[in-house]
Amino acid sequence: MYPRINGVFSRVGMGKYLMAAMLGVLIGALAACGGGGGDAPAGSGDSGGGAAAPESTAMVAATVATGGGETQLQSQGQSFEFQLVCINRSVAACELVNSFFVPEVAKRTDGQLQFVISSFPELGIAGGDTLRLVEDNTLEVAEIYSGYVGGDLPLLDIGNLWGLSPSEEAHLELSDAIHEDLIQVLKETTGGQPIMRQYYPNQFIFSRDELDALEQFDGKQIRQHSTILGDLLAGLGAEGQFVAFADVYTALERGVLDGGVTGGEPGHSQRWYEVTDYLYGPIVGSVAVAYYTMSSDSWNKLPPDLQQITLEVGSEYEELARKTLIEDWNPFSVSANVDAGMIHRPFSDEVQSKMREVALEVILPNWVERTGGPNSDAVQLFNEKVAPIIGVAVNPDGTAKELDGAMMPAAASSDATMASQTQLVTQGESFEFQMTCINRTVAPCELLTNFFIPEVAERTNGQVQLEVSSYPELGIAGPDTLRLVGDNTLELSIIYSGYVGGDLPILDIGNLWGLSPSEEAHLALADAIDEDLIAVLQDTTGGQPILRQYYPNQFLFSRDTLRTVADFEGKKIRQHSTVLGDLLAGLGAEGQFVAFADVYTSLERGVMDAGVTAGEAGYSQRWYEVTDYLTGPIVGSVAVAYLVMSGDRWDTLPPDIQQIMLEVGKEYDDLARKTLIEEWNPFSISANVEVGMIHEPFSDEVQARMREIALDVILPNWVERTGGPDSDAVKLYNEKVASILGVIINPDGSASETAP
Repeated sequence: MYPRINGVFSRVGMGKYLMAAMLGVLIGALAACGGGGGDAPAGSGDSGGGAAAPESTAMVAATVATGGGETQLQSQGQSFEFQLVCINRSVAACELVNSFFVPEVAKRTDGQLQFVISSFPELGIAGGDTLRLVEDNTLEVAEIYSGYVGGDLPLLDIGNLWGLSPSEEAHLELSDAIHEDLIQVLKETTGGQPIMRQYYPNQFIFSRDELDALEQFDGKQIRQHSTILGDLLAGLGAEGQFVAFADVYTALERGVLDGGVTGGEPGHSQRWYEVTDYLYGPIVGSVAVAYYTMSSDSWNKLPPDLQQITLEVGSEYEELARKTLIEDWNPFSVSANVDAGMIHRPFSDEVQSKMREVALEVILPNWVERTGGPNSDAVQLFNEKVAPIIGVAVNPDGTAKELDGAMMPAAASSDATMASQTQLVTQGESFEFQMTCINRTVAPCELLTNFFIPEVAERTNGQVQLEVSSYPELGIAGPDTLRLVGDNTLELSIIYSGYVGGDLPILDIGNLWGLSPSEEAHLALADAIDEDLIAVLQDTTGGQPILRQYYPNQFLFSRDTLRTVADFEGKKIRQHSTVLGDLLAGLGAEGQFVAFADVYTSLERGVMDAGVTAGEAGYSQRWYEVTDYLTGPIVGSVAVAYLVMSGDRWDTLPPDIQQIMLEVGKEYDDLARKTLIEEWNPFSISANVEVGMIHEPFSDEVQARMREIALDVILPNWVERTGGPDSDAVKLYNEKVASILGVIINPDGSASETAP
């Protein structure tokens, strides 16, 4: 499941940690994403009638910042000083490195590790030299940006292929998807150690003339700072010119350039508003990502504890820079330039359409060729991890193909097909499997029936036929599914952590309800741990996970109102996981495990006072007929399960059909997620209200109590069930989940909230 990069399987982990406290830090003069040389013009910033630079937020790591999970300093009496080289000292991102990363490392190491800021212009180096200068240890720590080094290492451009991403959210999502792979590539290429990501705001065109119509680009001389931008401008009819960032103001003033491309805020910091009139853009999803990389000689001088502290502070910096990018730098890009007198115009439909055409027909194919062709490691990585997010894949001949849907950050249409999809070779075979849903009547199972099954049949020319069944029809219980798939009794079955958490508690990591601050965070953590859970299920069952299944947010269907904590006292409430049992017990209720098909009767007869399930699932079972109140949802309580094929059955399939099933499974995953967000979750409330239920969100009192239970009971109990704070499950949680949820597990197994 991991791509080969330069012959090595990539699976590198960098733990992310959140910070405890927040201090306001004034960011100084902000500068460009590009610029291979030259200092900023004198007087840049808020002079000349322009707005003041945006205020950023620096997050200082207190002792409890990572809930005790941070590396403890052991080195004493050491002294290390390294030069850290930014693209340009006046760039906002470099200023943030200087105001947060540098002092925080010094603080965490008791002053033993010091970084001194410099920049490309000060050292007289060009961005294109950074790979070599880090590799030969000339530069100790340097910022490596793909726009400068794409000629030597075109794979790095995979994260900055502007014009392809459908949204900023998708662009940041793809950055996360390829993060570990790019770390590995930089390690292998430079021999050094990447220590953190850097972000630059979305790209705009600052223009002396109007660029509303496509013909207005003809012959225009426009500054660019990457091969990608050069291709884009050429496709629009303009002539892209590489001009050092510090020289752009003068070139615009003298008419040598008609326009320049850079981040909106950096252009403002260089007072481009004085020599241009129009601000066009932004290019959709054009955030630029770079990596600070430490040379091998410098890195190897550090003791292990100082190395780890550097990486931890680097992860904290990434979180801060991304937050500042979204909340400050990108909004400021437009407002500040407009306040300074510029006319802001989004690109016209005609221009946007042409930009999209250029991205598909020029930018991506040219990049494919630069990486070594459609069979290169770079293209394989693109099709595996980037294509599903941006809705564009590379064909076997190196051309680009738009998919029917793009993840924004997660979406796809029901007939989306990967452009790089496996070609069917097998002929004349016949495979029939029984596919077991939790319950045939719920929407996720219906979607499997209506999309996954016929799509597999179509892609295999009818050689693979799947027949739907369900737990009730087969008379099986959810907790048996691990064993029944493992011993090949069930051929293809949904495995849900709530049912099997007793036998395999690590699976509950994705469904620890009550901890997620939002639905978006909950889905982000599902993505973060997806490959790990696939590996766990493979190891445990010997089978092959085919796809993820999503169930809408959880509600309480109740006969009585549940407005206060006191209302829960003594209530008998159906639950379907240990996590829900802990939550209900903490509220004073008695959680009861009742088979889903039997809940209606239990509610009708008064054996149960309420039941917890997804809003749509409860509606499908007509619980609205035997309850009056719909309370919830529990925040971020989407349930994630996996459809797993037994090992014996999987091994009967030829390799091409195996791959086709995985590809259709991915298409289903994207479609189900889109449907969850756009249809199932909204339907959960509206449908039940329309048939007479009273919907009541949880009161502040109940929500506060649920949060307390999640921290004090649910997470510590889960830690204990996994084998304690040193278990693999807890290590996975702290590495990949803690930073998303803002909750970390301490060495004693307790939970601590970190700063959001």
